[in-house]
Amino acid sequence: MYLNGDISEASIVHDEQAHFDEIIAINKKLVEELDTTNTIAVRTAKYTFSDSASLEFSESHKHSSIQVADILAGMAMRYVQEKIEGVRSKPEIANAYDSILRMSNPYRGVGVNLVTTAKVHYELHF
Repeated sequence: MYLNGDISEASIVHDEQAHFDEIIAINKKLVEELDTTNTIAVRTAKYTFSDSASLEFSESHKHSSIQVADILAGMAMRYVQEKIEGVRSKPEIANAYDSILRMSNPYRGVGVNLVTTAKVHYELHF
């Protein structure tokens, strides 16, 4: 969404996943080649690409951006788990999570993509 389908300048750097690198690469290629002429439109996603993005796999200790993404994803996951379990999160965790949500805009394609079940979304009051 953010790049309006022109992902030619995008560079995807993914943490090395010993058994999943090939699966990730194949699925990236499949989504870039997806025929979207007869698909249902989704307001918060755009799957029509004018080009291909680069993809590389790297060890997380070589890329601070992967380390930051791991920290944020882990924090968000723990916050959501605590919320579902009815546990009160530490204020700094709740504030960090709220800050991420405030910076997110799914209609522009920026922020955190929270992948959960419909039940979890309901329990989180989304």
